[in-house]
Amino acid sequence: MSQRRFSLKKSSFLLVICFLFSYSCLVLSTAAAAQNFHADVGIGSVAPTNSGYETGYALDHAIAYEHSIFVFRLGGMFLGSIEPEDAAEDTEIDIGGVYLNVAGVIELAPVKIELGTGVLFSETRADFMGRRVSEESDQSPFAGVKVILGINKLVSLQADWKYIDDVTGGNLNVVNAGVRFSF
Repeated sequence: MSQRRFSLKKSSFLLVICFLFSYSCLVLSTAAAAQNFHADVGIGSVAPTNSGYETGYALDHAIAYEHSIFVFRLGGMFLGSIEPEDAAEDTEIDIGGVYLNVAGVIELAPVKIELGTGVLFSETRADFMGRRVSEESDQSPFAGVKVILGINKLVSLQADWKYIDDVTGGNLNVVNAGVRFSF
């Protein structure tokens, strides 16, 4: 349980740092030039495709560079509290990691659609009744769609879906909503 709290605190801390960094860049950037760099922050849910598990939560943050019709992204993701159905208390799976992503951009002003693929480098921890029973490192390919609604030149709302293939033997659907800061 203390490991889970530590992971949650660490992910929350990273999410706050990313937000503060993004906000600082937003304040310091000029609106005159085209914004090619983005900081994305999102929160949502993760649902394993295996019906034997309950839905958990997802935290996602990334820095991206947009060039022409492509976006190149480096991000971090934490997928927590994935619990087997009818499992004992304090039984759960937490997944955290770093990802690389390349996406093509379709612009339909004021909406942008990003269709992409990438790889997640993850650490998975499984606890059974509060006791660590497994810890694994993995690399998993993913595909995703992100829809971005521009509020102004600097701030956008976004929603995204990722299908992550074969994370320690199972597939995951991740759905997030969040904010994009452009600078």
